[in-house]
Amino acid sequence: MQPLFWMGTHLASELVETSNDLNSLRKPGFWVVLGSFEGKWRLARFAKV
Repeated sequence: MQPLFWMGTHLASELVETSNDLNSLRKPGFWVVLGSFEGKWRLARFAKV
């Protein structure tokens, strides 16, 4: 099974990369960003939306 992101009307597929570094958001593309209450970040960039 491939990683997917779905929220509202957005369905993203074809995971390109994951990161914990917010500087990764400077790269172009569709990013999913999750933040914890402890201040940790998880980022995922998808090729297809």
